[in-house]
Amino acid sequence: MLKATFFKKNKRGDTTIPKETVYLVISAVLLVFISVFFYKVYATVTAEKDDGSKTNFLNKLSPSLKSLMTGTSDNQYYIQNYFLGNDKILVGFDTSWDDSKKSNGGTVFQSNLNRPFKCGNSACVCLYNNKWEPADSAKRDQGVMACMTDAFAGKNVVFYSEGGDVEPKTSGTSREDIKGNYLVFYGSLGIPPAKKYFATQRIYMEKRYREGKYYIYISKIDENKADDPANLRKRELDASSA
Repeated sequence: MLKATFFKKNKRGDTTIPKETVYLVISAVLLVFISVFFYKVYATVTAEKDDGSKTNFLNKLSPSLKSLMTGTSDNQYYIQNYFLGNDKILVGFDTSWDDSKKSNGGTVFQSNLNRPFKCGNSACVCLYNNKWEPADSAKRDQGVMACMTDAFAGKNVVFYSEGGDVEPKTSGTSREDIKGNYLVFYGSLGIPPAKKYFATQRIYMEKRYREGKYYIYISKIDENKADDPANLRKRELDASSA
């Protein structure tokens, strides 16, 4: 009969652990540490390098939008610096999103934009790399680096941006329900490695609540230019709250 003995008594009657068992435990512990080490190395090598776009999205844009949505005022805005890398894309998807509507008229992709599955039925703002497949409904999550949805859950949200003469401007097509264009920003003009288009910009984020809907406007702003469209909107809200 096969049996294992983990403890034995020495001549003095003390209980000791055999050397084989000690070696087995030490080997098991070393194996765990080695496995964890190589997993971390593998994850580091295979992980997508972040040029700062994802960090800015998660640590700057998302918290600002969350504060905007949780603010008590119906009319509110934020201004901050925001970075979008050369091969990245930023898109805002409404709560009532129509995948069949041509919302993208930019220079990179001439196709409809399908809201990612990970957004569910909620409005969301998503950051993509240049590996996305906007025209393929089945691959709508491909290229998604991060999405923000929690701040918009249970709310009827409409995203739009400036359709006028500003640079960098949204690459979304003109909306029919509100004056402005769909919220689509590319980090570069044309297929990368084209020249940087967005990079770091001062952006203006505005919330207006009207008849059960939250209208979120995001655009570049030039605070030193009197006729800058976003600057005019800012001054209008400042005057209304004075």
